[in-house]
Amino acid sequence: MGNRIYGCDICQEVCPFNQSFAAESREPRYSARGPGERPVGVEPVPGEEVPEGSALPGTDGPGLVSLMRMTEAEWSAYTRGSALRRVGYSGFKRNVAVAMGNWLASVAAETPDGEVNGRTSMRSAAGTSVAEAIAVLEAAADEGDALIREHAEWALSRF
Repeated sequence: MGNRIYGCDICQEVCPFNQSFAAESREPRYSARGPGERPVGVEPVPGEEVPEGSALPGTDGPGLVSLMRMTEAEWSAYTRGSALRRVGYSGFKRNVAVAMGNWLASVAAETPDGEVNGRTSMRSAAGTSVAEAIAVLEAAADEGDALIREHAEWALSRF
């Protein structure tokens, strides 16, 4: 799974059948969204509005920390009209925790054991620092949902 939050994306990329459909869709509702943008044709419904002052991350390579920080209301708005809803909020956060743990393990493997301070200042390609990842995982480890809590603790143990 690496740092991906859904395993199916790699399958879609390498599937021989899909190669004949490899051209990017011109359909606006399938386009990547920028931060704060809603999917085309998807209107908010009561109870799914994003809290005031909260900006949803974009869909073109969103950072793992911003995904892990999402509240359930933000996740609901972010995934509205998307197959990402199939695993539910807890499953989504579990997958993000696993991806973060895999990234933290790769950072730990790349640096000597005695250089913990150097490791915490390292950044991912998306600009996420190890310190930010640890902080958001520590917060998730205090959540009431056992699935999220267990996977956040696992991710922290990888570093």
